[in-house]
Amino acid sequence: MPSKKAKPAAAPLTVSAKKPQIEPLAASRLAEPDFGWRKWEATIQTDTPREALLDGKFWRLCLPRVRRGDHILWRTDSLTAFGELVIVACDSASGSIEVRELWAKEIAGATMQETERCGFTPTDLGVHDGWGILRDADGHLMQKNLRSYAEAMRRIRTEHIPSQAAQVARGEIR
Repeated sequence: MPSKKAKPAAAPLTVSAKKPQIEPLAASRLAEPDFGWRKWEATIQTDTPREALLDGKFWRLCLPRVRRGDHILWRTDSLTAFGELVIVACDSASGSIEVRELWAKEIAGATMQETERCGFTPTDLGVHDGWGILRDADGHLMQKNLRSYAEAMRRIRTEHIPSQAAQVARGEIR
C-alpha cells in the first residue's frame, strides 16, 4: 500500500520587478456617443478634387454644425471614393476650420450590363440624384431621381417608348 506522505509545498514565486500601477480611466472620460465627438456623413460631388476636402473653405457652410474632434465620413456621389476626416480646429466666429484625413480609398465603379437599344438609356446619376433616363438621340436627361435601374427601365417601356411612337405616328419626329 502506498504511503500517504504529504508532498512538499512548492516554493512561492517571487517577482523581482514590480509591475507598474494601472491608472483607471476617470468616469468622466467615458460617455455615450455624441458626447466626445460626433460622426457626420457627407456625399461629395464626384468631380470634387480630394485636395478640396482638406481645405477649410470647402466646409465653411457646415461650420455652425460641427465642432473640434468630430469625424466626417465621406463618399462620392458615384460611390467610387470613400474616406474619413477629423476636425482638429474650428472657430465659428472667424469662420475657419481645419481638417485632417484619417483614411481615403478609391474603388472601381459599378459595371452596367448591356441593355436593349430603344432610344433611351438608364443612367446612374449617383447617390444624391438616383437613376435617370437619357435620350440617346441628343443626350437630354428626361428624368432623374428614380430609385432603381428597374424603375428607369419600366418608365422607358411605359412612358417614353409609347410617347415616342405616338409622335412618329403624328409625324412630329422621324
